[in-house]
Amino acid sequence: MGMSRTLYLRDLIKESITDTNYQVYQDEAPEGASYPYVVFEVSATTEDDFPKSGILEINAWDRHNTFSRVDNVMDIIEGKLRHQFFKNQYVAFRTFDGTRSHIPDEDKAIKRTREKFIIRFNSMEGE
Repeated sequence: MGMSRTLYLRDLIKESITDTNYQVYQDEAPEGASYPYVVFEVSATTEDDFPKSGILEINAWDRHNTFSRVDNVMDIIEGKLRHQFFKNQYVAFRTFDGTRSHIPDEDKAIKRTREKFIIRFNSMEGE
């Protein structure tokens, strides 16, 4: 039961950030994915049957000469997530302040911006 709620949580996160005109992937992008794209992952910081809090890490990736496009998409995502509450019939989550940084890559043409949000989740009644 906890696993399916976790899947619902991931679906709800993906749904909340998908209209950025970039592809959004969970955990990792497929090989050959077109730039720019966004990858997110959720890690629980407390766990029992269903995690109560965690970190939502979002990475925007691009092959470009500047960070402008990855910063732009992160601005959009941050605007959608910062201090927001999301729910469906199975789960709900609230986001708190994010911390953003540029992540260097060996390939200087690759630009990556990462933002980590603290999230609190709740399972909803009725599953």
